[in-house]
Amino acid sequence: MLHGMQEAALISDNPHIAASFRRLGEKADIYRVWMDGPVLRIDAQGVWDIETAEAYARDITRIIAELRLASPFLRAIVDRSSMPIFGAGVHKLLLHTYDHVLRSGDRVALVVDSSLAKGQIRRIAGREETQTFLSISAARTWVLAYD
Repeated sequence: MLHGMQEAALISDNPHIAASFRRLGEKADIYRVWMDGPVLRIDAQGVWDIETAEAYARDITRIIAELRLASPFLRAIVDRSSMPIFGAGVHKLLLHTYDHVLRSGDRVALVVDSSLAKGQIRRIAGREETQTFLSISAARTWVLAYD
């Protein structure tokens, strides 16, 4: 448990490729990670503090390492349409994590709720491996293209 927060795993065929996190006493997960066919799905919501970002960084690093054992390329959709832009400390930690775990040839689609958010995300997460979208279906099409 992290300062009033707890982690809870989702049920999965491979328990190493699933995670969720919620604050103690909250009804909704702050993030959920699971496999949706060949795509790693991540749903994120709410305002994240450093403790939440640290828990996410640990989970996503572990999960991506496990996925790399089966496939050299990551295919992921991150639905962050229910969350604001990250604060500076959280943003820096997540960029460091992504720099560590993403490789050339990966495809990570970030789903946002508006064109304004799409532009902001593109400026701060503009890597070759990432693209921003306004819908899950468009994100999935891009992630799975050419596979």
